[in-house]
Amino acid sequence: AEVITSEEIGKRIGQVNILFWDACVYSHFSISINRFICITFPMKASTFFTPPIIGTFIGIPWVLALFHIVPYFWVEECFIAYDANSWTWNFALTPCGGMISLYFDFATGMAVLGAMITFDMGTLFNLRRLHKQAVLSGRDFSRKRSLETKFFMQSLCQSAIFALELSSFYFISTLAKDQWQMFWLTTFAWVGCHAGDGLILDLFHARKALLR
Repeated sequence: AEVITSEEIGKRIGQVNILFWDACVYSHFSISINRFICITFPMKASTFFTPPIIGTFIGIPWVLALFHIVPYFWVEECFIAYDANSWTWNFALTPCGGMISLYFDFATGMAVLGAMITFDMGTLFNLRRLHKQAVLSGRDFSRKRSLETKFFMQSLCQSAIFALELSSFYFISTLAKDQWQMFWLTTFAWVGCHAGDGLILDLFHARKALLR
């Protein structure tokens, strides 16, 4: 297993993992922006989010994710691979490996997280303002506001899981005292973030789908 993960196929698997991870990260950011627009400009959102705009919100995260993995095509110098001995994913111990680890992964992740928190806090502020003002009333509006609040809570929970994963992978893991602790705080945290993401989506929408 160690030979497989350290060979080119193992590095290519790492490249694909990074692709999906970055697509997930930018998709969360896209969702945060979407929630902010829908709640801040409720009367204009329905006309703003035309099919081309929606396609752009979906497509841009994948385009950015593809840009992120370009350096990984220099597979001997820039890669992330699974270490079967330590049970962790490690970047190449090269100048390029250090660059993609620091700038393409850590710095980008923290910047996107900061932007997500900013938009989410703006959304929360506007939700509270709308509830207090109660400019519009009626059953239909109440339903719409309730739906938007639910989508915001979903976005907030997904952002929280993302924040926990970054904190665990880059900061809390430095306190690990043995191999198992390092595994739980890095590899499992990475996988758990994706699993938790899907679980949150299911919890917020599965019941409604079953009731239809």
